[in-house]
Amino acid sequence: MKKQRGSALLFTLLTSIAATTVILATVGSITQEVQRQRLAERSHLVNSSFDAVANKVVSEFAAGNRELSASMITVAINGGTWNLTLTDNSASKSNTILVSGMGIVNGKVEYGRKVFARPYLESPFIYGLTTMKDLVVTENITVGSALSQCNVWTEGKITGTRWLTVQGSIRTTSTVTNPWVTATAGIQTNRQARGIPPLDISLYQGVADRTISGGSYVGFTFAKDYEVVYVNGDFNMSGAISGKGTIAAKGRIQFDADTSYADKNSRVVFLAGGEIRAKGWTSNIVGVLCSSGKLVIDGGLSVKLEPGVAVTYDKLDVTDPFTIGFDRFIADNPEEGPKYKLPGFWP
Repeated sequence: MKKQRGSALLFTLLTSIAATTVILATVGSITQEVQRQRLAERSHLVNSSFDAVANKVVSEFAAGNRELSASMITVAINGGTWNLTLTDNSASKSNTILVSGMGIVNGKVEYGRKVFARPYLESPFIYGLTTMKDLVVTENITVGSALSQCNVWTEGKITGTRWLTVQGSIRTTSTVTNPWVTATAGIQTNRQARGIPPLDISLYQGVADRTISGGSYVGFTFAKDYEVVYVNGDFNMSGAISGKGTIAAKGRIQFDADTSYADKNSRVVFLAGGEIRAKGWTSNIVGVLCSSGKLVIDGGLSVKLEPGVAVTYDKLDVTDPFTIGFDRFIADNPEEGPKYKLPGFWP
């Protein structure tokens, strides 16, 4: 009998110990899971905070509003305040920049580090004029107006002996030696080069809604909104443009006489694999001009691009006074960029 009681007590004790062990293990498991969850939440909070500030400063660099520098930048966003540096990382990996620094997130010190592909200029289409070589002002150039201010971006020097008047700011990667350059919002020199998104005309052949032969066209009508028309050669243009769309020419684009919009709802983007030229007695052009080669203005007594934007991956040559009446439609409506398949918005 005593032996049976002892066995029962021993069984009860062992059962109790086992149950206690299970309870402790369960509590420990729950505690570890709670800790893991809290660490994960903390990690997500910190990463979100750092990503937000890092993306912000990189976007500002892409917009031309911030330079690479080892100097600290203080940015507060998403519940955290960070002291960051934005530096060139090309020594470790070509064409990259590094954002790194320390921040306070919900009262605790945290550290962050992230490498980004070096961005191009945010979009040359939010500038009135963008050139990728020296801007030599050999005739008077006016960009923007009091009612439609804009900026000029030049990757090179600004030289020459005639007036360059900008209703907005001028940003150049070198110096301005032309004394006749004025800008209502200031002149910024020795900016760091950004480059602009590449223009590969061959890509447009594969996505074109319509392909036409090169030649001379008097007037042009798009068959539908945002139509992409690929020109297999050079494209000479004059007359009225009706509808919305993009004309991508394998060769050059030339304006032989004035162009205009048929109505207020029309808009055109001209993309050229070669140069874009205003020739002869051309005095008025409309549209977004984007040329892989030079942009050449040697039309009538003077040439006005209005409304319009001018982008050249080469340089601007002017032998006649040139005025750009800035078209703000991409600056104000960036969602339109992909629809017109503008470089940087597409592909």
